[in-house]
Amino acid sequence: MSSTIEAREQLNVIKRGQPEIIPDEESLIDVLLQKQTLNVKFGIDPRSSKIHFGFLSQILKLKIFQELGHRIIFIKGNFTARLGDPDSVDYNEQSFYQLISNDEIDKNGEHYRYHISRILGPFIPENNLTWYDQMSLRNFISICSNFSLSDLENRGFISTRKSQNKTIYLPEFLYPVFQAYDSLVKDVDVEIGGTDQRHNMLLGRKLQEKNGKKPQVCILYPILSGIDGRNKMSIRNNNYILTDDIPENMFNKIMQIPKEIIIHYFIQLTEESNTTIKKLEKSIINGEINDLEGKYILAKKIMSWFYSEEKIKNAMDTFEQEKLHPDFEKLGNSLNAIGINSRTLLDALLELNLVKSKSEGRRLSEQKGIRLNGKIETNYYFELKSGDLISIGNKNHVKIKIKE
Repeated sequence: MSSTIEAREQLNVIKRGQPEIIPDEESLIDVLLQKQTLNVKFGIDPRSSKIHFGFLSQILKLKIFQELGHRIIFIKGNFTARLGDPDSVDYNEQSFYQLISNDEIDKNGEHYRYHISRILGPFIPENNLTWYDQMSLRNFISICSNFSLSDLENRGFISTRKSQNKTIYLPEFLYPVFQAYDSLVKDVDVEIGGTDQRHNMLLGRKLQEKNGKKPQVCILYPILSGIDGRNKMSIRNNNYILTDDIPENMFNKIMQIPKEIIIHYFIQLTEESNTTIKKLEKSIINGEINDLEGKYILAKKIMSWFYSEEKIKNAMDTFEQEKLHPDFEKLGNSLNAIGINSRTLLDALLELNLVKSKSEGRRLSEQKGIRLNGKIETNYYFELKSGDLISIGNKNHVKIKIKE
């Protein structure tokens, strides 16, 4: 049993990922005060072998509870994987018609276990086929009697399908009942998941309460944005990064994210403190760190879960060579020279309107954001000559000619 101070300290750590807590924060405090070690549930349905960073963000939240000393109940949904979760961001209604064999589910589940263990360490998932294969029809009807039609109908995909005159199959309709029963069987205190799991997790609370159990606290973390910055990350949206992407692909995809979600990724995909993230955010806003540099820091943090420093550095070098560095010789030959009066790099940047002030030019140079003839130049007093090619980023290239 924790003290009030200890419980609130744990709450602050848990809130780092900006979750919604149902019914409220005080309910989580209460359960922390009542039990030293909580049963914390997280479930997956291994219908696919593709594991994207949206899933990784949830595992990192699970790691928080693990480090706080709580018991992780990891449900591997060998039974529910046969159905597919209609409320999930990755659900494809066409997949309902595709029966998945037990062998394929086991293979996918092992793939999940391997990648999760790289973050949580070795663990043994709980297979919900264990209790569903032994369930009698009488027991199943008894469980279903805890819910009304409106309990199961009040879901986004139901209204969408109805408005489109599409069929809703009974197993899809009943999916939340099975997920709720998992919570009852394992005597769960806290269930964590994405905001797309709200309805399923709330039914878990209801089923526990109707069976004389204390309802679980639901902790809903934001769904990770895809690398397009517009839609939720999912296989269906084709805006994902896989946990088993090769280093070069993983790095390239992280570099694609727009500026607006850099901090979102730091919060959801790293263990950096709120203080560190706020400081970084301020540096990006103030221009002390450019977008590319911020994404470099982000990529190193995320990829360290999966790859060695050497492999990350090689991926960065490949990215710089292939994406950031054009063939400067060909580029220089293709550009018309612009006449300038300036003799030093800093003065030329200002004269060419590549920077708004000398202080910006100095900062850009110090941040290795300027290239001269394809090479990083940090000496902003470097003396130029006619024919030099000045590059800012990977889009602004100016060939100069010194006026006599």
